[in-house]
Amino acid sequence: MSLYCGDALRFARVQHIGKTTVIRRLEEGIKYWLQWAFLNVGAWTDVTKGMPSYGGGDASELQVANSPGYTDGRVWQGFRTQWVYESGVQYTDVDGSGHTPLSPLVYVGGALQSPSTYNINYPLGQVVFDSAKSTTSTVQAQHSFKNVQVFIGDEAPWWQELQFNSWNVDDSHWQLTDRGDWSVGGNHRVQLPVIIIDAHLSGTSPPYALGNALSKRQQDVKFHIIADSKSMKDQLTDLILLQSEAKTLALFDVDQAAADQKLPLDCNGFLVGQNFPYLINNYYWAYARASDGYLCEMQAVHPKLHEGMVKITYSVVFNSF
Repeated sequence: MSLYCGDALRFARVQHIGKTTVIRRLEEGIKYWLQWAFLNVGAWTDVTKGMPSYGGGDASELQVANSPGYTDGRVWQGFRTQWVYESGVQYTDVDGSGHTPLSPLVYVGGALQSPSTYNINYPLGQVVFDSAKSTTSTVQAQHSFKNVQVFIGDEAPWWQELQFNSWNVDDSHWQLTDRGDWSVGGNHRVQLPVIIIDAHLSGTSPPYALGNALSKRQQDVKFHIIADSKSMKDQLTDLILLQSEAKTLALFDVDQAAADQKLPLDCNGFLVGQNFPYLINNYYWAYARASDGYLCEMQAVHPKLHEGMVKITYSVVFNSF
């Protein structure tokens, strides 16, 4: 007779290697929530066709992007990355007026283009045409971009470069394709201010309740805030710290949402799925309760770089993966 069999020889709560577990689901849930919550307090900027930029250029004008694998003239990029893809956002300002982000519209030589002739890579702020346009064309896009960029610590591909003063678009700088800040590909540009989420390697797994199948994880999460002004850094650190006052977040099953092709963006950054509210309503996995927020001032490595860090402990109660 075997002394050990069945569940005694298996991992607890984990059935498949490679599935996302507590740390990744917490990081993903916080990221989606932050992006949605920022939009609902008006943290985006609208760009209309021909709108002047702060530096005197055309904020809606795109430039040819250096995109390996694409013919020159197929991919065009805006001066800011992280375009708004979310629909259903309704922000009410201090005057009581309602606002929603703009739906993208693309123009070539002043002529409105059919959405069936291009796709939009929202994270990189790029328009990808089905067929190449002349690189001397004037390409413009109505769109909205997110004022605060949010990343998970390991999302950056290859290497990334902080871009200062990314709101200041002037023709002499923006049109440079062989040098300058905008010659760096959109997948490498981190435009300030930015929040980087990192589930710190510090957490515990205390008992939850006798006779209950649920498990509990207390996980520390660090929010690294980087801005090019002290006032913006202070505002964002205060905002994040306030979320530690018993804020409860709903987390969703990232794996199942991906399997059902319901995540908002595909690997190309194209809009294919659903928004955050849909994900938590249809793929709810667990809740995470925030507590014990702690603010830590960081020593900036550059006189124009202002950094702060907030640590929050999240208690996640879940069943299995």
